[in-house]
Amino acid sequence: MLRWRINPCFLPASERGHLALAPLVVLLGAALLGLEDDPDAIVMVRASGYAMKAVWPIRYNTQDAPLELVLEPAQPIIGQVVDREGNPIPDVVLTARGLDFLEAFPADLRATFPGKQPEEIFQLNRKASGEDGRFRFGQLYGGRWEITAETPDGRTMTEVV
Repeated sequence: MLRWRINPCFLPASERGHLALAPLVVLLGAALLGLEDDPDAIVMVRASGYAMKAVWPIRYNTQDAPLELVLEPAQPIIGQVVDREGNPIPDVVLTARGLDFLEAFPADLRATFPGKQPEEIFQLNRKASGEDGRFRFGQLYGGRWEITAETPDGRTMTEVV
C-alpha cells in the first residue's frame, strides 16, 4: 500500500492544477486554483504497480485534515482470446469498464459523478491481443469488470469478470 498526505495550501504556484510526485501523477480540478471545496473537482491518481484511484468529492479547504491518498496494489486482468477450437485470435481489441467504481462513493452522489472513470482518463481501458491471443490490463482496481472483445472481422463478445 502507498500513502500520501497532500495539503494543497502548501503547493507552489507553479504546481497548481497539476501535481506530479514521482512516480505519482495527480490530476486536480480547477478548484485547486482557488483552494475552495468544489463538488466537481476530482483527484485521480496513478502509480506503476498500483490500482488507479479517484477521490471525489474533495474537501481540502482545511489545514487540519489534509487530503490523503491511499493506493492499493493493482489487480490485473490477464487472459487469452481463443476460438471454439482453442486457437489464439490475434489483434482483438478489448475494452474494460469497471462496474463497481461508483460504489466507493456515497449513494446519493453516484448519479452526479462529474467525470470519466480513471481507466478512461489514463487510457488504460483498451488493449489489443497479441499474436498468441494474450492480453493484460495491468493497473486496475478491485471489483467486477465488463470486458468487451471485438475481433478484426467485427464480431463482439462481452463478459463480466
